[in-house]
Amino acid sequence: MTVSKFMFQLTHLALLILSLSMMTSVSLSVGYHLLLLPPLIYFVKRFNLKKLPASAWFLLALSLVMLISILVNQDSISHPIKNILKLRYYFFGVFAILPLNYYLNEYLSTSEKMKVVTRGLLVLMVSSAVADLLGLVGFFTGFHPWVDRETYSRNGGVLGRVMTYGHAVAWLSVLWLGLWVEARNRLAILSSRILTSLLGLSFLGLYSTHTRGAWIAFITGCLVLKRRFAVIFLVLFLVVGGSAWYLDPHFFQQRLIRENSNGERMGSWMGAWKAFQEKPFLGHGFLNFGPHSIAIKKRYDLPHAEFEGHAHQEFLEILATTGIFGGVLFLFWMGFWIFEMRQRKDAVGRIVLALISAFLVSGLTQVTLTDGQNAFFVMAFYTLSHVL
Repeated sequence: MTVSKFMFQLTHLALLILSLSMMTSVSLSVGYHLLLLPPLIYFVKRFNLKKLPASAWFLLALSLVMLISILVNQDSISHPIKNILKLRYYFFGVFAILPLNYYLNEYLSTSEKMKVVTRGLLVLMVSSAVADLLGLVGFFTGFHPWVDRETYSRNGGVLGRVMTYGHAVAWLSVLWLGLWVEARNRLAILSSRILTSLLGLSFLGLYSTHTRGAWIAFITGCLVLKRRFAVIFLVLFLVVGGSAWYLDPHFFQQRLIRENSNGERMGSWMGAWKAFQEKPFLGHGFLNFGPHSIAIKKRYDLPHAEFEGHAHQEFLEILATTGIFGGVLFLFWMGFWIFEMRQRKDAVGRIVLALISAFLVSGLTQVTLTDGQNAFFVMAFYTLSHVL
Protein backbone atom coordinates (compact mmCIF):
# COMPACT_ATOMS: atom_id res chain seq x y z
CA MET A 1 0.00 0.00 0.00
CA THR A 2 1.37 3.41 -0.99
CA VAL A 3 1.49 6.31 1.44
CA SER A 4 -0.97 8.26 -0.70
CA LYS A 5 -3.52 5.45 -0.64
CA PHE A 6 -3.15 5.16 3.13
CA MET A 7 -3.82 8.89 3.46
CA PHE A 8 -6.96 8.54 1.37
CA GLN A 9 -8.13 5.70 3.63
CA LEU A 10 -7.57 7.95 6.66
CA THR A 11 -9.66 10.61 4.95
CA HIS A 12 -12.45 8.10 4.30
CA LEU A 13 -12.37 6.96 7.93
CA ALA A 14 -12.41 10.58 9.08
CA LEU A 15 -15.64 11.14 7.13
CA LEU A 16 -17.27 8.16 8.83
CA ILE A 17 -16.19 9.42 12.27
CA LEU A 18 -17.59 12.81 11.33
CA SER A 19 -20.98 11.26 10.58
CA LEU A 20 -20.90 9.14 13.73
CA SER A 21 -20.07 11.98 16.12
CA MET A 22 -22.36 14.78 14.92
CA MET A 23 -25.27 13.75 17.17
CA THR A 24 -23.58 11.46 19.66
CA SER A 25 -20.31 12.61 21.21
CA VAL A 26 -18.14 15.68 20.97
CA SER A 27 -15.22 13.51 22.15
CA LEU A 28 -15.43 11.47 18.94
CA SER A 29 -14.94 14.67 16.95
CA VAL A 30 -11.32 14.66 18.13
CA GLY A 31 -10.91 11.45 16.13
CA TYR A 32 -12.15 13.22 13.00
CA HIS A 33 -9.61 16.01 13.48
CA LEU A 34 -6.72 13.64 14.25
CA LEU A 35 -7.48 11.38 11.28
CA LEU A 36 -7.71 14.30 8.89
CA LEU A 37 -4.51 15.99 10.07
CA PRO A 38 -2.01 13.57 8.37
CA PRO A 39 -3.66 13.87 4.90
CA LEU A 40 -3.81 17.64 5.34
CA ILE A 41 -0.06 17.76 6.02
CA TYR A 42 0.96 15.08 3.49
CA PHE A 43 -0.92 16.54 0.53
CA VAL A 44 -0.30 20.19 1.43
CA LYS A 45 1.77 20.85 -1.70
CA ARG A 46 -1.04 19.60 -3.92
CA PHE A 47 -3.64 21.97 -2.51
CA ASN A 48 -4.49 25.19 -4.26
CA LEU A 49 -5.41 27.74 -1.60
CA LYS A 50 -7.05 29.84 -4.32
CA LYS A 51 -9.78 27.19 -4.44
CA LEU A 52 -10.88 28.05 -0.92
CA PRO A 53 -14.18 29.96 -1.07
CA ALA A 54 -14.26 33.59 0.04
CA SER A 55 -16.28 32.67 3.13
CA ALA A 56 -13.45 30.40 4.29
CA TRP A 57 -11.04 33.32 4.45
CA PHE A 58 -13.46 35.26 6.62
CA LEU A 59 -13.95 32.23 8.89
CA LEU A 60 -10.17 31.86 9.11
CA ALA A 61 -9.82 35.55 9.97
CA LEU A 62 -12.55 35.19 12.62
CA SER A 63 -10.67 32.22 14.11
CA LEU A 64 -7.48 34.28 14.28
CA VAL A 65 -9.33 37.13 15.99
CA MET A 66 -10.69 34.61 18.51
CA LEU A 67 -7.10 33.50 19.17
CA ILE A 68 -5.84 37.06 19.56
CA SER A 69 -8.72 37.89 21.90
CA ILE A 70 -7.63 35.03 24.17
CA LEU A 71 -3.99 36.12 24.14
CA VAL A 72 -4.70 39.75 25.02
CA ASN A 73 -7.12 38.73 27.80
CA GLN A 74 -5.25 35.70 29.15
CA ASP A 75 -4.81 37.31 32.59
CA SER A 76 -8.58 37.21 33.11
CA ILE A 77 -9.10 33.70 31.64
CA SER A 78 -8.87 30.76 34.02
CA HIS A 79 -7.61 28.24 31.46
CA PRO A 80 -6.52 30.04 28.25
CA ILE A 81 -5.04 26.85 26.74
CA LYS A 82 -8.45 25.16 27.02
CA ASN A 83 -10.05 28.09 25.19
CA ILE A 84 -7.37 27.96 22.50
CA LEU A 85 -7.92 24.23 21.94
CA LYS A 86 -11.62 24.93 21.27
CA LEU A 87 -10.54 26.89 18.19
CA ARG A 88 -9.81 23.64 16.39
CA TYR A 89 -13.45 23.43 15.33
CA TYR A 90 -13.16 26.63 13.30
CA PHE A 91 -9.69 26.05 11.87
CA PHE A 92 -10.69 22.56 10.73
CA GLY A 93 -13.90 24.04 9.33
CA VAL A 94 -11.66 25.89 6.89
CA PHE A 95 -8.71 23.57 6.27
CA ALA A 96 -10.73 20.34 6.10
CA ILE A 97 -12.08 21.63 2.79
CA LEU A 98 -8.69 20.99 1.17
CA PRO A 99 -8.14 17.24 1.84
CA LEU A 100 -11.84 16.38 1.57
CA ASN A 101 -12.18 18.18 -1.76
CA TYR A 102 -9.02 16.50 -3.05
CA TYR A 103 -10.27 13.07 -1.98
CA LEU A 104 -13.90 13.35 -3.07
CA ASN A 105 -13.60 15.41 -6.24
CA GLU A 106 -10.13 14.62 -7.63
CA TYR A 107 -9.15 11.15 -6.40
CA LEU A 108 -12.52 9.36 -6.51
CA SER A 109 -14.66 8.79 -9.57
CA THR A 110 -18.25 10.05 -9.50
CA SER A 111 -19.63 6.60 -8.68
CA GLU A 112 -17.01 6.05 -5.94
CA LYS A 113 -17.80 9.45 -4.44
CA MET A 114 -21.49 8.55 -4.33
CA LYS A 115 -20.68 5.33 -2.45
CA VAL A 116 -18.61 7.23 0.14
CA VAL A 117 -21.34 9.84 0.60
CA THR A 118 -23.95 7.09 0.94
CA ARG A 119 -21.92 5.34 3.65
CA GLY A 120 -21.47 8.58 5.56
CA LEU A 121 -25.15 9.38 5.31
CA LEU A 122 -26.08 5.89 6.50
CA VAL A 123 -23.83 6.24 9.56
CA LEU A 124 -25.42 9.61 10.35
CA MET A 125 -28.92 8.15 9.98
CA VAL A 126 -28.24 5.23 12.33
CA SER A 127 -26.29 7.21 14.95
CA SER A 128 -28.81 10.06 15.03
CA ALA A 129 -31.73 7.61 15.31
CA VAL A 130 -30.01 5.95 18.28
CA ALA A 131 -29.44 9.37 19.86
CA ASP A 132 -33.08 10.32 19.35
CA LEU A 133 -34.34 7.01 20.75
CA LEU A 134 -32.11 7.19 23.83
CA GLY A 135 -33.31 10.71 24.50
CA LEU A 136 -36.96 9.78 24.08
CA VAL A 137 -36.65 6.70 26.30
CA GLY A 138 -34.98 8.81 28.97
CA PHE A 139 -37.63 11.50 28.67
CA PHE A 140 -40.66 9.20 28.87
CA THR A 141 -39.36 6.59 31.33
CA GLY A 142 -36.67 8.38 33.32
CA PHE A 143 -34.22 5.56 32.51
CA HIS A 144 -30.94 6.40 30.83
CA PRO A 145 -27.56 4.67 31.12
CA TRP A 146 -25.68 7.79 32.27
CA VAL A 147 -28.15 10.63 32.88
CA ASP A 148 -30.32 10.94 36.00
CA ARG A 149 -34.11 11.34 35.96
CA GLU A 150 -34.15 14.99 37.04
CA THR A 151 -32.08 16.01 34.04
CA TYR A 152 -34.52 14.19 31.78
CA SER A 153 -37.53 16.28 32.72
CA ARG A 154 -36.63 17.66 29.26
CA ASN A 155 -35.13 15.58 26.49
CA GLY A 156 -31.37 16.07 26.36
CA GLY A 157 -30.46 13.41 23.82
CA VAL A 158 -27.52 11.10 24.40
CA LEU A 159 -25.62 13.36 26.80
CA GLY A 160 -28.51 14.98 28.64
CA ARG A 161 -27.60 18.47 27.44
CA VAL A 162 -31.00 19.93 26.61
CA MET A 163 -30.06 23.12 24.76
CA THR A 164 -27.25 21.48 22.80
CA TYR A 165 -29.43 18.57 21.70
CA GLY A 166 -32.48 20.77 21.12
CA HIS A 167 -30.80 22.97 18.53
CA ALA A 168 -28.82 20.12 16.95
CA VAL A 169 -31.96 18.01 16.47
CA ALA A 170 -33.74 21.06 15.02
CA TRP A 171 -31.02 21.36 12.37
CA LEU A 172 -31.05 17.61 11.82
CA SER A 173 -34.81 17.72 11.26
CA VAL A 174 -34.25 20.42 8.63
CA LEU A 175 -31.70 18.12 6.95
CA TRP A 176 -34.12 15.16 6.83
CA LEU A 177 -36.89 17.37 5.47
CA GLY A 178 -34.48 18.87 2.94
CA LEU A 179 -33.49 15.42 1.71
CA TRP A 180 -37.18 14.45 1.54
CA VAL A 181 -37.96 17.52 -0.58
CA GLU A 182 -34.87 17.51 -2.79
CA ALA A 183 -33.54 13.96 -3.03
CA ARG A 184 -36.05 11.34 -1.88
CA ASN A 185 -35.96 8.03 -3.75
CA ARG A 186 -32.73 8.94 -5.56
CA LEU A 187 -30.93 6.37 -3.42
CA ALA A 188 -32.21 3.30 -1.58
CA ILE A 189 -31.43 4.89 1.80
CA LEU A 190 -33.30 8.04 0.76
CA SER A 191 -36.64 6.35 0.33
CA SER A 192 -39.72 8.29 1.40
CA ARG A 193 -40.41 5.74 4.16
CA ILE A 194 -36.92 6.01 5.70
CA LEU A 195 -36.79 9.82 5.53
CA THR A 196 -40.32 10.16 6.92
CA SER A 197 -39.41 7.84 9.83
CA LEU A 198 -36.23 9.78 10.59
CA LEU A 199 -38.07 13.10 10.39
CA GLY A 200 -40.84 11.85 12.67
CA LEU A 201 -38.33 10.55 15.22
CA SER A 202 -36.29 13.76 15.24
CA PHE A 203 -39.48 15.86 15.45
CA LEU A 204 -40.52 13.95 18.58
CA GLY A 205 -37.05 14.49 19.98
CA LEU A 206 -37.24 18.19 19.16
CA TYR A 207 -40.65 18.69 20.72
CA SER A 208 -39.71 16.88 23.93
CA THR A 209 -36.75 19.22 24.50
CA HIS A 210 -39.30 22.03 25.14
CA THR A 211 -36.72 24.36 23.59
CA ARG A 212 -38.71 27.20 22.08
CA GLY A 213 -35.83 28.76 20.15
CA ALA A 214 -35.05 25.42 18.52
CA TRP A 215 -38.69 25.01 17.53
CA ILE A 216 -38.66 28.40 15.80
CA ALA A 217 -35.34 27.54 14.12
CA PHE A 218 -36.86 24.35 12.70
CA ILE A 219 -39.96 26.17 11.44
CA THR A 220 -37.69 28.74 9.77
CA GLY A 221 -35.74 25.98 8.02
CA CYS A 222 -39.04 24.48 6.83
CA LEU A 223 -40.09 27.89 5.54
CA VAL A 224 -36.93 28.19 3.45
CA LEU A 225 -37.41 24.69 2.00
CA LYS A 226 -41.17 24.67 1.35
CA ARG A 227 -43.74 27.02 2.89
CA ARG A 228 -46.39 24.35 3.22
CA PHE A 229 -44.15 22.28 5.50
CA ALA A 230 -43.67 25.28 7.78
CA VAL A 231 -47.46 25.52 8.08
CA ILE A 232 -47.83 21.77 8.68
CA PHE A 233 -45.25 21.62 11.47
CA LEU A 234 -46.42 24.89 13.01
CA VAL A 235 -49.92 23.41 13.25
CA LEU A 236 -48.44 20.26 14.80
CA PHE A 237 -46.64 22.32 17.44
CA LEU A 238 -49.82 24.26 18.19
CA VAL A 239 -51.95 21.12 18.43
CA VAL A 240 -49.50 19.33 20.73
CA GLY A 241 -48.89 22.48 22.79
CA GLY A 242 -52.62 23.19 23.03
CA SER A 243 -53.25 19.62 24.16
CA ALA A 244 -50.54 19.98 26.82
CA TRP A 245 -52.15 23.19 28.09
CA TYR A 246 -55.63 21.61 28.15
CA LEU A 247 -54.47 18.49 29.97
CA ASP A 248 -52.08 20.20 32.40
CA PRO A 249 -51.98 24.04 32.48
CA HIS A 250 -49.28 23.94 35.17
CA PHE A 251 -47.05 21.82 32.92
CA PHE A 252 -47.62 24.24 30.05
CA GLN A 253 -46.71 27.24 32.21
CA GLN A 254 -43.66 25.55 33.72
CA ARG A 255 -42.20 24.00 30.57
CA LEU A 256 -43.23 26.29 27.74
CA ILE A 257 -43.74 29.80 29.13
CA ARG A 258 -40.86 29.88 31.65
CA GLU A 259 -41.06 33.61 32.49
CA ASN A 260 -37.98 33.39 34.71
CA SER A 261 -35.97 32.02 31.79
CA ASN A 262 -37.08 34.95 29.64
CA GLY A 263 -35.87 37.40 32.29
CA GLU A 264 -32.52 35.65 32.64
CA ARG A 265 -31.97 35.91 28.90
CA MET A 266 -32.77 39.61 28.89
CA GLY A 267 -30.27 40.13 31.69
CA SER A 268 -27.63 38.16 29.77
CA TRP A 269 -28.23 40.18 26.61
CA MET A 270 -27.80 43.45 28.48
CA GLY A 271 -24.71 42.10 30.21
CA ALA A 272 -23.13 41.05 26.91
CA TRP A 273 -23.78 44.50 25.44
CA LYS A 274 -22.14 46.14 28.45
CA ALA A 275 -19.19 43.76 28.09
CA PHE A 276 -18.82 44.82 24.46
CA GLN A 277 -18.92 48.49 25.46
CA GLU A 278 -16.17 47.87 28.03
CA LYS A 279 -13.86 46.26 25.46
CA PRO A 280 -15.17 47.17 22.01
CA PHE A 281 -12.22 46.09 19.86
CA LEU A 282 -11.26 42.54 20.90
CA GLY A 283 -13.79 41.87 23.65
CA HIS A 284 -13.18 40.01 26.89
CA GLY A 285 -11.69 36.98 25.13
CA PHE A 286 -13.22 34.03 23.31
CA LEU A 287 -15.38 31.92 25.69
CA ASN A 288 -14.72 34.41 28.49
CA PHE A 289 -18.02 36.26 28.90
CA GLY A 290 -19.73 33.52 30.92
CA PRO A 291 -17.17 33.42 33.76
CA HIS A 292 -17.42 37.22 34.12
CA SER A 293 -21.14 37.61 33.41
CA ILE A 294 -22.19 37.93 37.06
CA ALA A 295 -19.55 40.56 37.84
CA ILE A 296 -20.44 42.57 34.73
CA LYS A 297 -24.18 42.50 35.45
CA LYS A 298 -23.65 43.49 39.08
CA ARG A 299 -21.35 46.31 37.98
CA TYR A 300 -24.20 47.86 36.00
CA ASP A 301 -27.03 46.79 38.28
CA LEU A 302 -28.64 44.64 35.60
CA PRO A 303 -31.54 42.22 36.23
CA HIS A 304 -30.89 38.58 37.10
CA ALA A 305 -27.28 39.37 37.95
CA GLU A 306 -27.00 36.07 39.84
CA PHE A 307 -27.48 34.08 36.62
CA GLU A 308 -24.10 32.99 35.25
CA GLY A 309 -23.60 31.92 31.67
CA HIS A 310 -23.01 32.93 28.09
CA ALA A 311 -24.96 35.71 26.37
CA HIS A 312 -27.78 33.45 25.09
CA GLN A 313 -27.53 35.32 21.80
CA GLU A 314 -24.96 34.43 19.13
CA PHE A 315 -24.00 37.86 17.85
CA LEU A 316 -23.95 39.50 21.29
CA GLU A 317 -21.68 36.70 22.55
CA ILE A 318 -19.29 37.30 19.65
CA LEU A 319 -19.26 41.05 20.30
CA ALA A 320 -18.70 40.54 24.03
CA THR A 321 -15.84 38.08 23.55
CA THR A 322 -14.13 39.16 20.30
CA GLY A 323 -15.27 42.77 19.90
CA ILE A 324 -16.18 44.64 16.75
CA PHE A 325 -13.50 42.82 14.73
CA GLY A 326 -15.05 39.44 15.52
CA GLY A 327 -18.58 40.75 14.97
CA VAL A 328 -17.83 42.16 11.51
CA LEU A 329 -15.95 39.02 10.40
CA PHE A 330 -18.81 36.82 11.59
CA LEU A 331 -21.27 38.80 9.48
CA PHE A 332 -19.00 38.61 6.42
CA TRP A 333 -18.49 34.85 6.92
CA MET A 334 -22.21 34.18 7.12
CA GLY A 335 -23.01 36.58 4.28
CA PHE A 336 -20.52 35.01 1.87
CA TRP A 337 -21.55 31.47 2.87
CA ILE A 338 -25.17 32.32 2.06
CA PHE A 339 -24.09 33.92 -1.24
CA GLU A 340 -22.01 30.85 -2.20
CA MET A 341 -24.89 28.49 -1.50
CA ARG A 342 -27.30 30.64 -3.51
CA GLN A 343 -24.86 30.52 -6.42
CA ARG A 344 -24.91 26.70 -6.44
CA LYS A 345 -28.54 26.49 -7.57
CA ASP A 346 -28.71 22.77 -6.75
CA ALA A 347 -30.15 20.49 -4.06
CA VAL A 348 -27.09 20.79 -1.79
CA GLY A 349 -27.21 24.58 -1.96
CA ARG A 350 -30.92 24.74 -1.19
CA ILE A 351 -30.67 22.33 1.77
CA VAL A 352 -27.66 24.16 3.22
CA LEU A 353 -29.46 27.50 2.89
CA ALA A 354 -32.27 26.08 5.02
CA LEU A 355 -29.71 24.83 7.56
CA ILE A 356 -28.01 28.25 7.68
CA SER A 357 -31.40 29.89 8.26
CA ALA A 358 -32.14 27.51 11.14
CA PHE A 359 -28.67 28.11 12.60
CA LEU A 360 -29.08 31.89 12.48
CA VAL A 361 -32.50 31.73 14.14
CA SER A 362 -31.11 29.40 16.83
CA GLY A 363 -28.54 32.09 17.52
CA LEU A 364 -31.22 34.63 18.40
CA THR A 365 -31.86 32.94 21.76
CA GLN A 366 -28.87 30.64 22.26
CA VAL A 367 -25.11 30.60 21.73
CA THR A 368 -24.43 27.55 19.58
CA LEU A 369 -21.16 28.46 17.87
CA THR A 370 -19.20 28.20 21.14
CA ASP A 371 -20.85 24.94 22.26
CA GLY A 372 -18.51 22.10 21.29
CA GLN A 373 -21.17 19.73 19.92
CA ASN A 374 -23.11 22.43 18.09
CA ALA A 375 -19.95 24.09 16.76
CA PHE A 376 -18.78 20.74 15.39
CA PHE A 377 -22.17 20.25 13.69
CA VAL A 378 -22.10 23.70 12.05
CA MET A 379 -18.46 23.45 10.98
CA ALA A 380 -19.05 19.98 9.55
CA PHE A 381 -21.86 21.22 7.36
CA TYR A 382 -19.87 24.29 6.41
CA THR A 383 -17.01 22.09 5.17
CA LEU A 384 -19.28 19.57 3.45
CA SER A 385 -21.25 22.32 1.71
CA HIS A 386 -18.06 23.16 -0.22
CA VAL A 387 -16.95 19.64 -1.13
CA LEU A 388 -20.18 17.81 -2.04
